[in-house]
Amino acid sequence: MESQRKLDENRVITLKKENEVINGKIAKTKESLGKQLPDLRKVEEMIDSTKREITPDNIKKVYQFLEKKQAEPISFLIESLVGMMRNIKSADTKSVQMYLQKHEGFMIGLNRLKLRELNFEYCKDYLYQLRDKYNKLILSEEFEIFHPHRKLLSLLC
Repeated sequence: MESQRKLDENRVITLKKENEVINGKIAKTKESLGKQLPDLRKVEEMIDSTKREITPDNIKKVYQFLEKKQAEPISFLIESLVGMMRNIKSADTKSVQMYLQKHEGFMIGLNRLKLRELNFEYCKDYLYQLRDKYNKLILSEEFEIFHPHRKLLSLLC
């Protein structure tokens, strides 16, 4: 009986030591994650600031531009944003038209987005395409009305 008690006491001591080691590793991991991940509040503030740049006049100009011209970088940008609002990879023409007809509809869709619930694979694809194919074109003066939309897509992903 006495020997069993000593074994149990030794086991408890060993488990406590292991627990301390594991808790130390958890603390280090949390600390390193905190350094790697951007502050979500700051990102949300930047997104809110960018949303204010998307005015009813801006949405009207975007809608009119898309009615008259078909520019691949702009189509990609707007289809990606609307796709994010609908949780699909890329929106179709009707969805884009529906969201762009009224500023309120577009903003309601944006306000429903939750950063933590975005599809990571879609975001990764958007960012690669934006960086590799379309960024220089979208940032040109010709497409100035789309700059807030580009910034928003970048911030969301």
